[in-house]
Order: sequence, then structure tokens, then C-alpha cells
Amino acid sequence: MATLVEAIAVSLAPGIGLNAVIFYNTSLQNRFIYITGRTREVNREARTLRDATDPLGRERLASLRYQVDLLSRRSQIVRRSILVVYIALIGLVLTILELLVLAAASIPGLEFASLLTFGAALVAMSIATMLSWSETYLSQRTILEDIRTSFPPPT
Repeated sequence: MATLVEAIAVSLAPGIGLNAVIFYNTSLQNRFIYITGRTREVNREARTLRDATDPLGRERLASLRYQVDLLSRRSQIVRRSILVVYIALIGLVLTILELLVLAAASIPGLEFASLLTFGAALVAMSIATMLSWSETYLSQRTILEDIRTSFPPPT
């Protein structure tokens, strides 16, 4: 049986991971809020151009439709990332609890279970990171599309 100090030391690594995952989750939540706010702004502009008859107004309206599509896809990706991060949070919390129980009692298989839950948390974070990367790619496409129709070509 481990001492209390050993139990705290062993559970510290997943605890640090838990802290990092919480910060990452906050970042994703802020990204989601930004994307939904930007979608509302673009929709507001689109409503003012709905009856535009001039070619630039029609082109801008088409661009806004495309931007809303990209923003919608981005928000779905960020939402998936957030859900996957919650899996990582659960995995890390379970790992900490399992390690604390192991410090108090020797339960066969619990050591392996803590390894599995910690591994699952790492896999979940890797998936969330890849999703986040793909959302960043779409964000660049959104910006380029906005710039394309915001500034008329030089004459």
C-alpha cells in the first residue's frame, strides 16, 4: 500500500493533464462563441443585401452565403472537439480516482484500468487537436472569402 505522499505524487501527472484539458476546453468554448457571433454578423449583412440588384451586391451576397456555410461547418467541428475534450476530461478524472483508490488498496486490474483511462484521455485529446486543426484551415478559407468580396478589384 502506498503512502499518502506517494498517492498524491502518482496522481499529480493526470492532474496536470486535467488542468491543461480544462484550459483547452475554455479555448474551444471561446472559439465557438466567436464563430456563432461572426455568423450572426454575416447574416445581418446578408439581410441588408437580400434585395440587392447591382452586380457587386449580388456577388457579396453569394460570398456571405458561402461564408455562413464555412462558419457553420467550423462551428460543427469545434462542437465535436468540445465533446471529445469532455471524454478526455472524464478519462483523466477516472484515472486520478483509480490511482487514489490504488494508493489505499491493492485491487487487481485497477492499475491496468488507470493506464487505459489515461490512454483514452490522450487519444481523445489527439482527436480534438486534429479536429481543431481542420477548423483552423476552414477559418483561413472564411477570411480569404470575406476579403475577396470586401475589397473591389483594383481598376
